[in-house]
Amino acid sequence: MFHKLAKRLLLAVAVMGVVAHVALASMPGTVTDVDDQGMVTIWTEDGKEHQLKMDGVQVGDKVECDVKDGKMVCEKQ
Repeated sequence: MFHKLAKRLLLAVAVMGVVAHVALASMPGTVTDVDDQGMVTIWTEDGKEHQLKMDGVQVGDKVECDVKDGKMVCEKQ
C-alpha cells in the first residue's frame, strides 16, 4: 500500500516539476523597435532588451519568447 502511494506521489511531483519548468520557460515581451532589415528590439518582462530577426511585427506588438538551442526565439501573440 505504501509503495503504491509513494510511487503516485513521486509521479505527481515529477509532473509538476516539468509543468513548472515549461511554464517558466516562456517569457512575454513587447516589440519596441523594428528596423529596415527586419531586426526587432524586444523588451521582456524580466527587464531585459533583446535583438533578433523577426518578420510580421510592428512596434507595440506583444510577443512570447523562448530560448531554443541557445537562441532567443519569439512569436507574435
